[in-house]
Amino acid sequence: MRKIELERGTRRPLVFQGELLWEWSSSPDQASSYYSGSLGRWVELAAYLTEGGKYLLHTARHSLLPGEEDAYEVLLFPGPQDLALHLEAHYPKAARDFRETLEAEGELILSESELRLLEGEVALLEAEMDF
Repeated sequence: MRKIELERGTRRPLVFQGELLWEWSSSPDQASSYYSGSLGRWVELAAYLTEGGKYLLHTARHSLLPGEEDAYEVLLFPGPQDLALHLEAHYPKAARDFRETLEAEGELILSESELRLLEGEVALLEAEMDF
């Protein structure tokens, strides 16, 4: 673990002990496969494991457009699955990359549809056990 300092725009930087797990960025360039969908705007995401065992997502939304300022957000999650579900809901391309990165390190991360399927199978097993 090391000291990490995250930018938060006009607010004081967030400083904590942790470890960078993953980084991802969309692109303001239409020719990129990671095109943000908005010319002149892109997002940078970084996931960290804190010293306390929580997962932190730092989001930086950048803009090259006149009058628009960059925006920053920090979210805390109890586990990698929660972070993955947030990414799936808001940044599907990034969610896929996050799951692949963590799975390569031996961490199993399920998508929302996989979780629903698993929950359904568990419910069926529980119903069978009641007989």
